Amino acid sequence: MKWAFAMRVAPQILLAQRVRPGLCGDFTDLPPLASTAATRMPFEKLRADAGYDSEANHRHCREGLGVDSLLPVKKRLGPHGRNHAAAAGDGPAVRQAQRGS
Repeated sequence: MKWAFAMRVAPQILLAQRVRPGLCGDFTDLPPLASTAATRMPFEKLRADAGYDSEANHRHCREGLGVDSLLPVKKRLGPHGRNHAAAAGDGPAVRQAQRGS
């Protein structure tokens, strides 16, 4: 079973949740969770782990909800087994900063 949720950190308030059977990717859960959370309590920044990192999710946050997305960049392996961020010579902070431009 996979349980994904959106919550306000301080104070801790559960705003939205999704439960699905079995193993599945995280990134598809972000739009419905974030949209539901936004209708219940407005926010300016969304934080999530690297499993939610995708250009579509950053775009949904930026264009659909008007919020900043703070998601660590996934470590993607290139064709030669090298991490794309490491191969490009930039770290996650640089990659995140470039997403909005």
